[in-house]
Amino acid sequence: MEISHSSSQDQDRFGIEFTNQVHSEDIVGVEDPNTEPRQERGDLARAPLDSVPLVPTSGPYLARWLVVFALCPALLAFVALTTPLVSIAGGYDSDGIHYAAMAGARIPIAIAGHEAPFGWRVLTPWLAALLPGSFLFRFRALGLLSNWATLVLVYETLRSLHRSVSASLVGLLLYAGVFWTLKFSWYSPFYIDAQTQLFLALVTFLAVRGAFPWILAILPVAALQKESATVAGVFAVACYARRYGWHSLVTARYAALAMLGSTLPLLAVRWFVGPLPQEWSLARAFAVLLAQPSLPAKLVMSSISGLGILVVLLSVHGKHTLRFFSAHREWGLYASVTVLLTFGGVDKSRLFLYTLLPLTVAAVHVIDELHLRRERWADRTWLAATLLLHLWLGWHLTPMGDTREYLLRMVPEWAAAAGWPPVEYYTHVAVALGAWVIATVRLGWQQASTR
Repeated sequence: MEISHSSSQDQDRFGIEFTNQVHSEDIVGVEDPNTEPRQERGDLARAPLDSVPLVPTSGPYLARWLVVFALCPALLAFVALTTPLVSIAGGYDSDGIHYAAMAGARIPIAIAGHEAPFGWRVLTPWLAALLPGSFLFRFRALGLLSNWATLVLVYETLRSLHRSVSASLVGLLLYAGVFWTLKFSWYSPFYIDAQTQLFLALVTFLAVRGAFPWILAILPVAALQKESATVAGVFAVACYARRYGWHSLVTARYAALAMLGSTLPLLAVRWFVGPLPQEWSLARAFAVLLAQPSLPAKLVMSSISGLGILVVLLSVHGKHTLRFFSAHREWGLYASVTVLLTFGGVDKSRLFLYTLLPLTVAAVHVIDELHLRRERWADRTWLAATLLLHLWLGWHLTPMGDTREYLLRMVPEWAAAAGWPPVEYYTHVAVALGAWVIATVRLGWQQASTR
């Protein structure tokens, strides 16, 4: 990341802590070859295990404990208390009914539970089959644990990129505030997106930390979770290439091992389960999508549903965004490849989950570049308004309605033509985002005038 040396007053920023740290070869993505090696700052991210206090009382150790054992459980509890169960297909939902059948649930309607592509994704249904209790409890328990671990990994990834505690917390809330992370896994618990996100977050964290051998062991398991979960392997290879050279032989060898680990399990499962049926072809998905009326407007709303304020934040600050992705090619490649995955189905909103991690990292970088300060009332207000608007777009601040409202707001590709667009809601979205953009531009002018 772009780390500069500033005066002591810069330590009051919401962004990077300007303390002495980072050998550039230790952490991928925080590389500045023009700086001299600097001593450790005593952060838990690099501290020896025996130096970590069992019960921390202050500093980054306490912050980490509070995140892991207080903030993350509190977020999950809030979502659980405010989110109902989906009513589609008796609570199983359209895709979740396949995974429930694979786990052994007695589905009241005739369904081929092991058909492709659902039958390729064996890990979560297998784990659910091993647990006791009702199938709703099993899948919700797996989702709860997966979401907790993912939140911790997102926070740890940002801290490993040498973001401050404050900036890492903002990134954590940006990730958790998207509807399709925590809330959807409780609303439609038989989907396997929470576990897929866990694999994406785990591989991303290990790549940032440089634990490349572990990634080779995890990718085959991720392939059994969901075929697209291995996309994080592309980021891992890019991080490996940044450290050892983009054109080196060792990088080519690592890329080959990562590709084999990702594809061989898929080929084996496909051999047992069978290929995709004809009705699941990409050509058909595109045909269904292109035949929809008001497609451009639906795609815009899908991006807001899938990413919340992130897509607007990164667009308004396009210069900072492009600078980040051009300076850190591994993150730019990660974002580009995951954007392509949104074309893997008709429902675009949920498929933006794949690109959520790199865009969250980019958004935290952009917020850092705004040089927000705690002592400035305008800066605090802007940050609070940004997070509140993001949570509102993720349906965390208002009660959820019925299935029709869910489809209209969050999955416009599947909404009935008679009810779309929901003019009142989209008007509120347009007004709120317009006011936020104006406030953001004014904040930039104020900051420029005081420099």
